[in-house]
Amino acid sequence: MPRGYRTPLHLNTVYGRLAELTRFLTWLTGQGVASLADIDEQHCAAYLSHRRYLRDGSGVVVGQRGPATRRAVAQVLLDLVNYRDLFTADRVRADLRPWGGATPTAIAEEPRRAGPNKTPPVSGHVLQPMLAAADYLVTVLGPQAVELAGQVKEADRRWSLRSGQFAAPKLLPSGQFALLLADYERRGEPLPLMSERALPRRLAGRLVTR
Repeated sequence: MPRGYRTPLHLNTVYGRLAELTRFLTWLTGQGVASLADIDEQHCAAYLSHRRYLRDGSGVVVGQRGPATRRAVAQVLLDLVNYRDLFTADRVRADLRPWGGATPTAIAEEPRRAGPNKTPPVSGHVLQPMLAAADYLVTVLGPQAVELAGQVKEADRRWSLRSGQFAAPKLLPSGQFALLLADYERRGEPLPLMSERALPRRLAGRLVTR
């Protein structure tokens, strides 16, 4: 297939083309066209006109779609021609050349972009420090961050009420509380630090009791 694509398309692009092809086939059914072999240039032009304009519930034209929609229409119709050899049960005619073989961009009447992109490339004195910082984050800080995250997760697991080492405060008798404190003292391990999120609630409770 000399006009086939050699570059893989993004899934979003493939989905968009499939959706447009489905709309085209549905439109053909409404026109009484039952076979791809019956498609001619008039059908292609009529469908492009159908998709070009926005209509209200009464069929009155109320606006016009942008060139991106027209380009999608042209691309789908040209795909049926370019990939004709892959169809076995039904296919468009070999002599079908919609719009005289023009490109989708020309068919969509998209304005040509003059000159380079409007957004200038990032200069070297900005890009190089950014790349160096990104490399440092990935190669140096990244492994340490992963290790630290593991330590935090392990501490949360050990100090969690669900770990079995602790009981809910309202259910903890004074005797067990004393044993727990003695166990921390024996191991020389500091008490778990209260989270900053719980600190305001604890302070508010102390103010109320006073």
